Amino acid sequence: KSGEVANQAMTWPLHDAAVSAAVMGHDAKELLQGGLTAGSSLRDRVQRTVRKVLRALRITRPGEERCKVLTQHYGAGVDFALAWTAFFIQQLWFMVPFALLWTWIGARNWHQTDKRWIWELMKVVVVVWAFLLALQSTWRFPRRMTSRMRTPSSRRRSGRSDAISKAYIAKETWCHWCKRYAELLFLAVPCLLALLGLVITIMSGMTMLVLHIIYTWGDCIHLHSEDKPCRDAEVKFSILGWAAEVSCDIVLALLFEAFFSCSKGICEWVAGLLNVKYASDQAL
Repeated sequence: KSGEVANQAMTWPLHDAAVSAAVMGHDAKELLQGGLTAGSSLRDRVQRTVRKVLRALRITRPGEERCKVLTQHYGAGVDFALAWTAFFIQQLWFMVPFALLWTWIGARNWHQTDKRWIWELMKVVVVVWAFLLALQSTWRFPRRMTSRMRTPSSRRRSGRSDAISKAYIAKETWCHWCKRYAELLFLAVPCLLALLGLVITIMSGMTMLVLHIIYTWGDCIHLHSEDKPCRDAEVKFSILGWAAEVSCDIVLALLFEAFFSCSKGICEWVAGLLNVKYASDQAL
């Protein structure tokens, strides 16, 4: 049964009480190891309590024994997911002092004031933290990632045999290969770049339109003051200014839907020209 789960289940069944009890049992076993139960002195009790608190807060990582058991019973993919989740929770604790500082200085109230640059600077700190998190995750788990990628691509995501892509050509002639790559390089890639340029142009245009509505039509460039900030057209035109800004958001949402449809078609075209074997790889 465990082998069947290892081959098919690629998500951890947290709702299963037996699985949760087994994992918590491993946690308890790890907490009782290391000679901490050898004595009942005050130092031993304090050490046990500290280890329990650190494990409950997920500051300490799970032991290798538990990771090995999870790999044997649920597969390498589940072990990787749990290990990365524990690592992610550890990194979240670094943001706790930052969040407390954010709340203590009242940075949220600076969003519509002249101190907005501090607000933006603190957002940059969050982006840098996320970048470092992603960077660390690439070298913290090289073994698990390597073993994960050694799994055949036809079974990597679902654990089951994958279907062959309808556009896959097992044996193609040299002329067909040249035609396929010529179409990819001279038609598909330029269309993709053109779509990207169109998206950038329209997004820039929508940004300029919103700025025009707020600062030119809404006259915020003259109405703004330190005592009475003006950052939307609603200050001058009331409900009409609000409707103008909301209309821009609606138009932008419709444009995004159009972009998604166009990009989906182009990506399917490119994936077909790459001649991938499995349907899951083509969808990816």
